[in-house]
Amino acid sequence: MTAVKTERRQLGDFGEKAAALFLKKQRYRILERNFICGHHEVDLVVEDAEHLIFVEVKTRTYNEHHIEKYGSAGAAVTRQKQRNLIAAARNYLNDYKKCRRIRFDVIEVYVSKDDPSVIQNIHHMTDAFRP
Repeated sequence: MTAVKTERRQLGDFGEKAAALFLKKQRYRILERNFICGHHEVDLVVEDAEHLIFVEVKTRTYNEHHIEKYGSAGAAVTRQKQRNLIAAARNYLNDYKKCRRIRFDVIEVYVSKDDPSVIQNIHHMTDAFRP
């Protein structure tokens, strides 16, 4: 694995941990981290009182110019990525016994460009897309 991929994966892992902690503080229950089924993955599977929620986490270094030029981290959740999340969710639901309302959320984690261990902002988009 190249150094760039390793750094990117480390940044992604850091963002997923930060998102999980953020959700715990908001009283969500974490059921799964990195649920993988075939070629499909969901970063976090969580629940609240009403929903079973599939969460995609996108982590980026905070740079206003980059956001203006390329869009927010959440913009990286393309229609193809949404289809992959939906497919993974369907596989997860095959084994999940509780009947719950389903929701797909996206969490953007922005870290400092000077120190990627410093979180600048976390933005939680509830019900970000629908199947």
